[in-house]
Formats: sequence, structure tokens, C-alpha cells
Amino acid sequence: MDNNPKKLSDAAAMAQFRLALIAPVIHGLYPDASRNAYYQRGTEKPLTLPDGDLFQYSPKTLSKWVSLYQNGGIDALMPQERSDKGSTRVLPDTAIEEIYRLKEAFPRLNSTQFHRHLVEEAFIPATVSVCFLKDAPVIPFLAKFTEDREQKYSQLETVHLSKGQKLNRLKELSKMYALFAPIQATYKECQSLKGFAKMKYDKEHKDSLSKYPELKERMQSLLQNGEKITPKQWKAEIQSLQSEYDSIGREQTKTATELAYAEVIGYNRKNFERELQNESRQHNRQQSRPKRSKEEEI
Repeated sequence: MDNNPKKLSDAAAMAQFRLALIAPVIHGLYPDASRNAYYQRGTEKPLTLPDGDLFQYSPKTLSKWVSLYQNGGIDALMPQERSDKGSTRVLPDTAIEEIYRLKEAFPRLNSTQFHRHLVEEAFIPATVSVCFLKDAPVIPFLAKFTEDREQKYSQLETVHLSKGQKLNRLKELSKMYALFAPIQATYKECQSLKGFAKMKYDKEHKDSLSKYPELKERMQSLLQNGEKITPKQWKAEIQSLQSEYDSIGREQTKTATELAYAEVIGYNRKNFERELQNESRQHNRQQSRPKRSKEEEI
């Protein structure tokens, strides 16, 4: 991120704007039937950005922001400026075809060698980043790549949500049992006594015994279909589910990043002709200057 105060301020404002949009999902306060329903409603119309521009997001964009925030906090919501800003980021089809031809004929060539050949043979201008050639295979199939990643992200989101719900339930059961277990032990001890000993025990544990009916009811309300109280099994399942949940979350973030990257490539591909036209005009102007000088001398 650029240290320019104005750019940092703009990026922070954009991060706050994005966080405000997804805050109801982060805190579980959305009034809609599901997250997807909230995403759909929140992106029905164009939104006013911090700089005053209007932009209409897709539901998947909000979903990606949630994933980024959950794994990286508000910093992950700040727009990231490319390190190669100013250089051409899109390859023409002829260059892509030449790369495939070279890959097939010379499989051991690296990106630098590809770059040198493509520049020398005028397939690309020298402003194309060498690093970008590593991503060339994805460009011809960008639509398919995006479709696959969106499908993968949707599947990961479904599984992640399911695992999270089960994990939260088990954690709630374990937390409830931690409150209920000592009270239950007190109640069982009370039931095992008789006569004066019971009267004395009941008096000494009056507060705990008074909580037993309520805690028992709350404990039973969390159990499903005759489910038994198995704290050791719950603990093992929580550890296993937490590992799976975290792993899926990381893969979800990775997929969201890939989708964002694909969006950048797609956007810049549309601007490729304009960039080449600008370079061509600059080249023509430079070529015309010596001719004019000679004409003036004559």
C-alpha cells in the first residue's frame, strides 16, 4: 500500500465502506432469511462510493469481502494497488498463441526467455511485465476460469457455513454442559441422601439446587432426537471440525483472491487496445519529429 496520506485515507474510507456493507453478516444481525438473500438485497441497486461515484456490486463480491474480513480483518478490505501499475497487464491473442507454440516446441524456456522473444518479434511491447507471462495460460480461458472459481467458492461457502453451524452448536453444548455438570452432581448427591443429612445438604446447597430445573431444561433443549450427553465426544468433534473449518476458510480466501485477480485481468484486457493505440500514437509522434526538423532545415 502506498504511504501517500491521501491514498491511505481513501483506502481506509473504502475499507470502512465495505465493512459497513458486510457488518450485518459479520455480527449475524441481517434480517433476511439467509446470507445470500442479504447479499442479493444489498446489491440490487448501485451504491454511492466514498468518492461519490456510483457502482453496482454483485452478491458474490459481498460474500468475498466477508471471507477476506474473517481471515484478515479490516486491513484485508483495503483496496490493494498493483505493484506493476503503469505497465501493460494484458496480452493479445497472437502473443498467447506464440507462447503456446513456444511452450510446446521448447518446454524448458522460462518467462524471461519468453518475454525477450515476444518483444524482439514485436508480439508485445516491452512494457508488458515479465512476471505477467507466468499467468498467460489463464487468459484465453478467463471466462471458464472465473466460472470454475465462482462454482468452487459457492461450494466452499456452503460447506464452510454447514461446518460452522455444527461447530457452533457443539461449542454451545459444551459450554452449557460446563454450567450444568456441577449442578447435576449436586442434585444427584441430594437425591442419594435421606432424613436429617438430606435436610442439611439441601440447606447448604439451596442456590445450586434451585438452578437445576432451569439448567436441565436448557441442556435438554440443545440435545437433538434423543441425543445423549457425551462431553468427551463433543470435545473431539470440536477439535476435528475446527481444523476442517479453518482449512476450508483458508481455501475460500484463496479462491476469493483468485476471483479478484481474474476480475483485474478481465478489466485490463478490455483496456488493451486503448493502451496499444496510445503507444502507437506516441511512436508515430516520435517518428514524425525528425522529419519535421529536416523539412525546417530545407
